[in-house]
Amino acid sequence: MHGMNGLLMNQTVKIQTIDGIKEEIIYNINDFPYNKILFSQTVRKNKITYLNIPAAFDIETTNVKTPESSTPTGYAFMYHWQICIDKYVIFGRTWEEWLKFIDNLQVKLQLTNNRRLVIYVHNLAFEFQFFRNF
Repeated sequence: MHGMNGLLMNQTVKIQTIDGIKEEIIYNINDFPYNKILFSQTVRKNKITYLNIPAAFDIETTNVKTPESSTPTGYAFMYHWQICIDKYVIFGRTWEEWLKFIDNLQVKLQLTNNRRLVIYVHNLAFEFQFFRNF
């Protein structure tokens, strides 16, 4: 089923786990269930409240070599991102979607300088080169 902006909504994927194959829902920026994590446990340290929710971000990239390039690798770009928050997986394709998702997350979870969600980034040193200008 397609939703706003042509994004797929309520898709599932079968995942092999130690308990057998499980079918998981894949969300996008428009149908992520923010309300299911809104009232998660928190931890307070040095006047800062941290949401006690596991969160991890990852992107997929590719290199393109061009004959006119002055560098050996040409250029690279991100073509897919995903974030797992608690037990929910969100996929996106563009940096614009990512920025919109982060804005939505900040508003819905009421994140501020004093209320934070820590997001771990897979291979941060490499992936930082792709999102550092955002």
